[in-house]
Parts: sequence; structure tokens; C-alpha cells
Amino acid sequence: MHPLSRSAIAVGAIATLLAVAACGSTAGYSPGNSPAPPTESAKATSYPYTVENCGLSQTFDQAPSRVVILNGQSIAEVQSVIALGLDKTVIANAQRYGVYDEPGMAEKINALPSANGNTPTGKDIPAETLLSLKPDLVLANSSAAFDAGKGMATREQLAAIGAKTLVNPAQCALGKTDATDAEKQDLAQASWTSAKTYYALLGHVFDVEAKALELSDQIDQRVQKVQAAVQKEAATKPGNNDKPQALIAVPGMSMMNSSGLPAVLTGSSYDSLLEAAGTSNAFSGKDRTFTRSLSAEQLAAANVEVLVLGGFSAGEDLAAEAAKIFAAYPQWSAAKNNRYVTLADSAYLGPQNAIAIEKIAKVAHPDAFN
Repeated sequence: MHPLSRSAIAVGAIATLLAVAACGSTAGYSPGNSPAPPTESAKATSYPYTVENCGLSQTFDQAPSRVVILNGQSIAEVQSVIALGLDKTVIANAQRYGVYDEPGMAEKINALPSANGNTPTGKDIPAETLLSLKPDLVLANSSAAFDAGKGMATREQLAAIGAKTLVNPAQCALGKTDATDAEKQDLAQASWTSAKTYYALLGHVFDVEAKALELSDQIDQRVQKVQAAVQKEAATKPGNNDKPQALIAVPGMSMMNSSGLPAVLTGSSYDSLLEAAGTSNAFSGKDRTFTRSLSAEQLAAANVEVLVLGGFSAGEDLAAEAAKIFAAYPQWSAAKNNRYVTLADSAYLGPQNAIAIEKIAKVAHPDAFN
């Protein structure tokens, strides 16, 4: 897991890595079913450059310079654009969150031209407004972002004014009535490593392949360092390699649960994030809709050894929220040991995932980092 409305949050999960080629006048890009690492060496984009994205083939004659980022209850797209140094191409951004893990991120996002003010309203850019902006590229978290029934401009309408459209690859199946089996599989198998797909896509479209590869490598190196430390610790404890069970809970998103309980983030993307930190999800294998019907009884019965507490709005007192949750579920091992860690946007798929993995691992495996 991965823009964020006040009523729901689901940052776009990006599932399989893409095979990318950039040679000749018809250089192409299309998703495949088997994960593949980024290209080992960056190659300059040869325009015209053709991309097949969620079933739509588009040819870029040059790097985009008038980019609009739709909300889509996501933060992944705008943070990827910033991480790749593409800030100056953005003419309107609708993605933002209430609180960030990386110092200075709020300032970077708020500095971008905004379509709806610098608050996490969750409102997206309606068709008439989007078309009037005359973008040459629109970035979206899912196919639902181009649903005319929701007042959004369609990909066809945008193409008619010369605007290309890119959906974060593994989110193709969301909001797409004719999603292919491969697209559905991509969504179901999302993991924190999937973000490389999006970096690679933007890297080739904007001709910043070297930066995209560098970003992927930096994240990999940070995560590998964490995993090496956890594995080294495990080697000193033969016969006790059980992973602590963790729960990602966001009190500020209690509106997502029918009983007003803290939102519990589940699904393959969150499972993979916890696994990378040397833990396992207390509700492993549940899809991301699980939180809607989650009951207090299910929470009480869960084996929670580490509480991962997600921040949603600036000014939240997460220490007080942790105390409140632990008082409600004193039987948890996490409650007995006051074992919790706080996160913000790094919990959702995107360039900040290494921060989350590092923070969770240090609480779940303190001896590995002493």
C-alpha cells in the first residue's frame, strides 16, 4: 500500500514492475505479468516515445511541461514527481496530506500550484476546470479519475485537447469496468517494491531515467540495510524467528469504519511494508476493504505485538491516541509493553516507504539497531 480525502484513503498501489525499452522512434512501454527490476543503466528517451497505459496507447513527442495531478485519494503521484525533480512541470496539483514524515515535504507540496487550496479536502478537479487548464499531461492514481459519471474529464476528452493521461500502473483495475485479468492481478499483488514501476514510467516519459533509477536504488539500499540488520539479529536467536505481528491503525480515519473504530490498513501493499520491516500484519491476507466492517471483538482477538499508529492531521496527539487504544485492548502484547511507532504519509505506497520500514523495524527489532 498508497490523497487523501477526509472520508477515505487508499494510496495507489503499483503492482508489477514494467519492462521498459527506449530505443528507436517507436520506443514502447507496457505492463507485464512478471516483475522485473529497473533497467541496470539509464538510457535517454528517444522521442517520439509510445506508452501503453491501462489499455490506451499514447505517443509523446517531447517531455510534458504542463502537468496536472488529480487527487484520487492519493499522495504517491505528487511525491514521485517531486522526488524526480519534476516540480516545475506542474501547473495544478490536487494531492496533499495532513502531516508528513519527511521534513520539508509539506512546504514542497504546498509550493506547487494548487487547484483546490493547500488543504487535504479530498476534492478532485472537475472536468470543466481540468479542460480549461489545458494540460499536456494528467496524472491519476486510478482509472476512476476519468469517470464522466463522477464529473471527471474522460481520457478521450483530454486527448481531444492534446493532453496525454497516465494512470499509476497497478491501479488500472480501479474504476475500470473492462479491466483485464492482468490488471486485476497487478492490483491484487501490489507491494512496496511496486513503486519502481511508476518511477520508471515517469523517468522515460520525462527523460529523467537516471534520476528514476537513482531513486529506486536509494530506496532499495535503505530497505536492504534494515533487512540485513533484522536478519543478523535473527541469527543470534536460533529457533525463534517468528515475526512480531503488527497492526497499522489510523485513529483520524475512524469515519472509514462502520463502528467508528480506528481505520486498520490491510491489503497486500501494507502486508509487504510490514514484512520488509521484519514483522507481519495481524490481519494478513485481508483486502483493503476489511476496515469497513472490522469489529471491536475482532480487534480484541488480534495478536498485536507492535502498534503502527498513523497520523492523519496536523496537531493530532498520537501518544494520547496510543494510550487510548491500549486502554481499550490491554490484552495486546503491544499494550503491555507500550510498544508502538508513529507514521504519517510514509505508510502509503510511494517514495517515503523506506522511512516507514526503518521506523517500524527499529521498534519491532530494537536489539538489531542498538
